[in-house]
Amino acid sequence: MTLTARSKASSRVGILRNDATLGKVTGSAWPVSVPANKGKSMDTTDLVLAIVHHLLVFSLAGIIGAEFVLIRGNLAAATLKRLAGIDRHYGIIAALIIIVGIGRVFYGLKGWEFYVYNWVFWAKMAAFGIVGLLSIIPTVRFISWNRQAGANPSFLVPAAELASVKTYIRAEAFIFLLIPVFAAAMARGYGY
Repeated sequence: MTLTARSKASSRVGILRNDATLGKVTGSAWPVSVPANKGKSMDTTDLVLAIVHHLLVFSLAGIIGAEFVLIRGNLAAATLKRLAGIDRHYGIIAALIIIVGIGRVFYGLKGWEFYVYNWVFWAKMAAFGIVGLLSIIPTVRFISWNRQAGANPSFLVPAAELASVKTYIRAEAFIFLLIPVFAAAMARGYGY
């Protein structure tokens, strides 16, 4: 984004907020898109979206942690069933994170321009996408193992497949750690 384009976008969304109580105009660390007629309702919408988004992201972190802990040694049929259930929730929560995140882009206080022109946002999205791609192999394996354990009570997870899934989950956890780093940078105005 060129400086001229950013200036035009900034003037459209209003980077400066008028603080009537102090009788002065104060700057913000990021552009704040608050149309004059929205006020409190937009603040509440942004707050609710942010809370739900953060709770979902923390839930996803918990699920990755649970999968990491459950993938140990010999996996009993009950553990395989639990892993498949947890992984199902992983997919649901990831989809909800995307939906609520889109809501934050379009209905949040910062305005869509803040996100579209922010390289840190796109780095965060790339990290989230990579975590999603890394989760495909474990999901496929959990489903397969669960089916095999249901058909054959003496089924044992092959050691090579178990080691592979552990590697994928470790990689997911490592890349996932970048997401809050990028989020913290964005909250402080980096990248725009």
